[in-house]
Amino acid sequence: MVEKVCKNCEATLSEDAEYCDHCGAKVDTEELSDEEFAESITRDTTLQKELNEEAEQLQSRFTPEYQAFLAKMEEDEKNKEAQTKTVEAEPAQPNPLPQSDLKLVEEPKEKKKKVPTWVWIVCGIILLVLIVLLILKLTKKI
Repeated sequence: MVEKVCKNCEATLSEDAEYCDHCGAKVDTEELSDEEFAESITRDTTLQKELNEEAEQLQSRFTPEYQAFLAKMEEDEKNKEAQTKTVEAEPAQPNPLPQSDLKLVEEPKEKKKKVPTWVWIVCGIILLVLIVLLILKLTKKI
């Protein structure tokens, strides 16, 4: 029996497939013999073992603290997904207060403090004195 295999990704194909279900590549009409198929499986298995070994080596380089951090991140991600599903599942609760009552419940806006008139007068007098002094200094009468 001859199986059809994608030449791009070597995924097993159905007999009538025109495109690979795995990678989307167009299927060649050439078929692999049993020997070629067995060789590709052996090569895939070897590559998978090498990748697993490299992954284990990389994982062993992580400090225990970093591994704990990654585990917590994964757990947090799962919790977020669970919370999102819970929130989506809960129907929205109608507002118990009518719109007219909502205005009464809103927090009051901060009022700007009004500056007393006497402060403006004092600032104006100081400014005038400084201008007069500057003019006198420029004309060298001081």
